[in-house]
Amino acid sequence: MSDPIKPVSNVAENVLNTSSDASRSAADAGAAVVTQRVNAAADLSSTALDAAADTSKAAIDTSEEVLNAAQARSEDLVQAGAEAGEQMEGKIKAFTERGTQTLNAYTEVGRQATVAFSDVSKAWGDVYSRQLANYNELSQKALRVRSPQDFIEFQSFAAERTKDQLSLMRDTYAYAINAFTRVWQPVTNQTEALSA
Repeated sequence: MSDPIKPVSNVAENVLNTSSDASRSAADAGAAVVTQRVNAAADLSSTALDAAADTSKAAIDTSEEVLNAAQARSEDLVQAGAEAGEQMEGKIKAFTERGTQTLNAYTEVGRQATVAFSDVSKAWGDVYSRQLANYNELSQKALRVRSPQDFIEFQSFAAERTKDQLSLMRDTYAYAINAFTRVWQPVTNQTEALSA
């Protein structure tokens, strides 16, 4: 006789085998998916690490370039500053020299002005003394006029003395102008030298 349980047992065994195959297939598929995902994650991590390394290297290279450029620029600035300092020193020396020359010119003007003023004062003193002497002489001649002939001689004498006095004053004014023009000559020369 045949065992009645056997077909059921066969079916259960088939179901079990099928179920086991399905579990194995599902496990294999799950393992494949996990492996695939792990490999993808590893690839992604490797790509991210490579990108980070490349970015880091590029940043270091850029930093070195910037540092080198900044160092070169600072050296250029230091050199330019040194050259500007040398130029400024030369200009200060030239300015000081010109200032000294100008001060010397004004000192000379002061010295010559003192001499000229003294000479011009003496010349004017001489003019006034001569005018006073002429005035006294004219006054005495005027008091001696007794006739028309004396009056004509007095007028002629007075005109001659007036002409002499005007000539003397003209010469004294010319002397004063020339003296003070000479006094300012050192300043004029210095001004011309500075303008050149």
